[in-house]
Amino acid sequence: MKPGFYKVWIALPLATALLSCSLPKKNNGGGGGGGGNATLSLTMIDTPPANSSILSFKATITGIALNPATGSSFSLPLTSSPFGTNPMIVELTRLQSDSAYLGTFTTVPAGTYSSVTVTLANAQLTFANQTTAPITVGTATCPTNSVCTVSGITPVQPSAISFGTSGLSLSTASPQGISLEFNLNNAITFTNGTMALDFSQAKAVTVATLPRTNSNLSTGQLDLIEDFTGVVTSVTQPSASSSGSVTLLSATRGTLAAKVPSGFIPDDPLALCGPTLDFTCIKQNQTASADAILNTDGTLTLQEIEPLFSTTQDLIEGVVTSISSSNNTQFNLVATDKVLSSSSSALNSLNLGDQVLVNLALPNPFLVDTKGLTVPVANRNLFAGSADTSVIFPGQSVLIQVSSFVAASGNVIAAATVNGPNTAVLRFSRFTASVASQVSSLIFTINNLPVYIPSGTPSNAAIPVFPSPPQVQTFLNATKFDGVSDATGLAINDRVSLRALFLENSAMSSTPAFFAAKVRKQQ
Repeated sequence: MKPGFYKVWIALPLATALLSCSLPKKNNGGGGGGGGNATLSLTMIDTPPANSSILSFKATITGIALNPATGSSFSLPLTSSPFGTNPMIVELTRLQSDSAYLGTFTTVPAGTYSSVTVTLANAQLTFANQTTAPITVGTATCPTNSVCTVSGITPVQPSAISFGTSGLSLSTASPQGISLEFNLNNAITFTNGTMALDFSQAKAVTVATLPRTNSNLSTGQLDLIEDFTGVVTSVTQPSASSSGSVTLLSATRGTLAAKVPSGFIPDDPLALCGPTLDFTCIKQNQTASADAILNTDGTLTLQEIEPLFSTTQDLIEGVVTSISSSNNTQFNLVATDKVLSSSSSALNSLNLGDQVLVNLALPNPFLVDTKGLTVPVANRNLFAGSADTSVIFPGQSVLIQVSSFVAASGNVIAAATVNGPNTAVLRFSRFTASVASQVSSLIFTINNLPVYIPSGTPSNAAIPVFPSPPQVQTFLNATKFDGVSDATGLAINDRVSLRALFLENSAMSSTPAFFAAKVRKQQ
């Protein structure tokens, strides 16, 4: 971090780091028997440690195999996944509130499988150390009061992940879905200043059939794939009597191809569509964000889409970690997503989890991406229309339009210059906290936030904090709930993972502070 920045350092309690992991791998083979091929869809979620200080965790999946009780295992063909490659790279901090779509596989031998084996490697972890001593992770040491990025940590391997006593029965006539679920509270160890990842711990990795319990999905739906940001590579307009289609290409999550229902109306929070709002607003080469329903048959149906940029641009989305105390056009973030303007983009060298120094050159008024939520104008204007860092807070997620980029080198973090019509767009923060109280049927308060969100006593007294537990606003028929039907089903001390807009004033006294698009009750 450059001198002259103030920081909300992130306390790193026991069980608060993620490392690269590698699960045992079996040989490919004929599978569970029964004859013919079955269809299996696969998603992935994450339960973070309590008071998590992890800013980014990039995992690399190199293999997923289904194991029958007897006979050969079957390795899923990862090159047939939306990522289109083996290995697949997944940013896990997004998955505390969302699901990653790892693919629908149509060549799985029908039969009964007893377990699944996953192989992960080459992880990259970005966290901050505010303990009183250095922390060792693998061969790297993170000094106190430092944000550190560590890669290449070797984990303790788990056994195969059991489907339970009944196993997973796949047939040619009944497509199914499963979700890989990582519980990092159970997987992380901290001994004498050394962190390690031990997936041999009980329930560090589990698997569930889809849809998950209390998912609030309709019949024929397995999961929601949300906030998939990418470039529109193809679009077929729906008509009054037939559906259309849209395909987005992400630089970090592969391809999302979804059916568009007849009469579908996109959202347009950034006013890019003009006076007529219909699906003709969605055009090839736009940058857009989409939500889709994963259906039982493995297809995707568009649920929400919004254009973010009319043309393809170099973009970085990340979590703000600090703001300059001496320069109101500089702040730091940790990258959690990116969009590339071309195959030769300078952002090819940017890795998820990299720290980036952002310089606002000739900044234009900031924007807020509400993604269809009816956030009051007064709250939106706490960020929208401004053009400097006085409205930016640690913990916010910001999308920046990059005009020039210098990759990280040695101990020097990457640097991005921002100079475009959409300088900065506020997007959705993802974090986990505890329910403190119920205010109304749509509003609750939270505590035990990650300490990179300034909710308690910071290391620098110049940084304002919430004077009381902040409120979370949910929206009838707009906020998606997972694990509970709505906000009234939450109890005090329940752990909830949120995807929410973080909007505040300089005194941290605006209420509500968070406007939730997603609430997942952690089980």
